[in-house]
Amino acid sequence: MATTTVELSDEFLQEIKTPQAIDALAADVKHRIVDTQIVDITDLQWIDESEEEPSNEWKVTAGVLTYVRRIYIPKDDLLRNNIITLFHDNQESGHFGALKTAELVSQDFHWPALDTTVQKYIAGGKLCHRIKARRHAHHGTNMPIPPPSRPLEGVTMDFVTDLPESTASGYTGILVIIN
Repeated sequence: MATTTVELSDEFLQEIKTPQAIDALAADVKHRIVDTQIVDITDLQWIDESEEEPSNEWKVTAGVLTYVRRIYIPKDDLLRNNIITLFHDNQESGHFGALKTAELVSQDFHWPALDTTVQKYIAGGKLCHRIKARRHAHHGTNMPIPPPSRPLEGVTMDFVTDLPESTASGYTGILVIIN
């Protein structure tokens, strides 16, 4: 299966550095790295409580904050969508689904709720829905029911329930009979 490789140009790195410079989490982590060279991230708000042991893998590489060798992307929806576009809308590899796209993005980038962001991006893609292969048998065509030739030849009935209680009798349902 084809995979996508991202070339990080100087312009693209600058697009990442700019939001990192104003992001509170990135500023806090960079400050701790400079001051102590060891980052205790147990008190950072976005860490998932289900993680067994948060690791101290924050580093600044080429002026870009990384977490576990993946570039940290601050809350910038346009930047995050551009990154997902690099992996999902690639002409050479095709439009991967949400799981494969999230896997590819998470190899190089990191942000809280990355999987959710990728799922929302892909769910909003009209092209993906149009070209997506169907996973079920084609539906049959609707066939009209021929009209009955005599009375009571075709009788249908249905109960309509969970209606508001009537004031006079207290009933909450009705029986509908169609001839």
